[in-house]
Amino acid sequence: VERLLEQLNENDRLSIVIFDDLVERLTPLLRMTGANKTKIINSIQNIGGNGGTNIKERLQTAVNVLNSRRYFNNVAGIFLLSDGVDDRNHDPIIEIVKLNKYTVHTFGFGPEIDVQLLTKIAEIRDGNFYHIQRTDLVDKYFAQSLSGLSSAIVSWVHVRVLRLVILISSRE
Repeated sequence: VERLLEQLNENDRLSIVIFDDLVERLTPLLRMTGANKTKIINSIQNIGGNGGTNIKERLQTAVNVLNSRRYFNNVAGIFLLSDGVDDRNHDPIIEIVKLNKYTVHTFGFGPEIDVQLLTKIAEIRDGNFYHIQRTDLVDKYFAQSLSGLSSAIVSWVHVRVLRLVILISSRE
């Protein structure tokens, strides 16, 4: 997360939402000042894994955060990272993606991911799917995906504990 924060400036906004079977927003949408970057780092220090992979709720939360911003930009996007398989019905997931106006990039970590679902989600909104087999390539893939966006929502996996974290950034 710290490497990602280094790429953000004071015009970027970020919120952290953690989830497993449930979704919890840890921080509001914050401008990425030095003090707020520290708040972000501190907010994720004690995250632990408790459950499964709930892609539908994660996507809906990301869309809701973007839709409820006070300041809207011309471009916004969602970065969805997953380290597991969502065993629920995929139709509601696909419907959320189809109904929103945001580009969705998907990132799958590890061997137990749903490549077909993550690829389909990305393709619907002109995003890219990245299968992350080496974590040292994450920065490269984020940079590729961020290059075309002036706003982004980033969904991040806290890989060590297999608990998913959504990072939301909006660039003005």
